[in-house]
Amino acid sequence: MQWIKIYIADNEMDASLVKGFLESGGIKVNIVPQSGSSVIQGPLNFSNANIPYAIFVLEEHKNSAERILATSV
Repeated sequence: MQWIKIYIADNEMDASLVKGFLESGGIKVNIVPQSGSSVIQGPLNFSNANIPYAIFVLEEHKNSAERILATSV
């Protein structure tokens, strides 16, 4: 099974929302920060930094993930 990048979120909150949409459709999701800088955690566990996050899904779920994103994001 290979992970493929399906979406780049603007920040951690956006990534969490997209992850929720995909997981509600039964799709496993892996989120990876796209910056090497340190991240300061706030009280809600969302970073104070506005860094993009890549969202990966398993290759076999690509088409389903794209359909969900087309109707949700």
